Amino acid sequence: MAKTALSSLRMVVFVNENKTPDFAFRSMAAWGADITELPAAKVLKGAPDHDQPHDRNSWVHYRMGDYPAEPTQIDNDSVQPFHAYLAKMFTFSDHHFGIGSNSTSGHMLIVGGQTPTLKNPPFGPGGPKWDLPSIFTHAARKKITWAAVPDGDQYPVKFYSELNLAANALNVHPTSDITNDAFIQLVQAGKLPQLSYVWGPAGADEHPPFRISDPAYLSRADDLLWRRVDAVVKAGQWDSTVFILTYDDWGGYADHVLTPVLRQQSTRFTRADFRSSVARGCLSSCSVGLSVSASTIRGTPTPASSKRSSTCTDWGSSASCASTLHRRSRA
Repeated sequence: MAKTALSSLRMVVFVNENKTPDFAFRSMAAWGADITELPAAKVLKGAPDHDQPHDRNSWVHYRMGDYPAEPTQIDNDSVQPFHAYLAKMFTFSDHHFGIGSNSTSGHMLIVGGQTPTLKNPPFGPGGPKWDLPSIFTHAARKKITWAAVPDGDQYPVKFYSELNLAANALNVHPTSDITNDAFIQLVQAGKLPQLSYVWGPAGADEHPPFRISDPAYLSRADDLLWRRVDAVVKAGQWDSTVFILTYDDWGGYADHVLTPVLRQQSTRFTRADFRSSVARGCLSSCSVGLSVSASTIRGTPTPASSKRSSTCTDWGSSASCASTLHRRSRA
């Protein structure tokens, strides 16, 4: 099948919070993914109702053997059935790595391919502004239309000085309420641009609750993802849209896959790519968080056929690992 030109494609990147593959995609073990299934006693039938320590200090001590990351999993087929469906039916990347720290560094690696910090700035209004390039201004220079749909606080795009300029701010559509979702509104209005990065609002971003109990937050995020994709389908744009689902950090949950030697400061995250012509299978070649930006630049994250290279260079030489890992096939 011929490669589709970027001008005829739309690409949507969904960024979720705080998950390792072992924790969030237990059922993928039966589909050939590199996932360890924990005993039933360790499997949660609902979402954990509190956050785990997962900042840079916690990760360093975890890797040193001092800090026991939480050894648990969710019953993902029941807690997040749409996430599970996408992973099974399209491309599930089980060797996708990111920085071993908490949220901000992971988000900035996805948006701009680099991060100036390994520490979260204080949450809430304001915060630092860094003079760093982002994927959005790179897209604009190539005459590619774009939109960012962050949460109500405009995290993390507010940290980029260039995205606070008036001309760029017009393309930033914060969403604080799932009943009034800016992404769905863009789709329904026929204004979905060629490139979109989309986050969930508080309570539907998959981040555990900070203070009050909220056991439905993972189910709510799963439903929001379904409604967003469904809006694209109803708008007749499924065949021309590539989706990437990825995560910002490890969330403090245990994962059995060791980081490749050249990525010792990183930890394993999840990435799933889906589109009508994206291959079905588990991709076990290495990639890192900045490969999301590389994919958006290339215009297609994965080849349309089922025959795939087992090297990391599928998603950019900058994301290469020292060794080549084999691609697993689902039964």
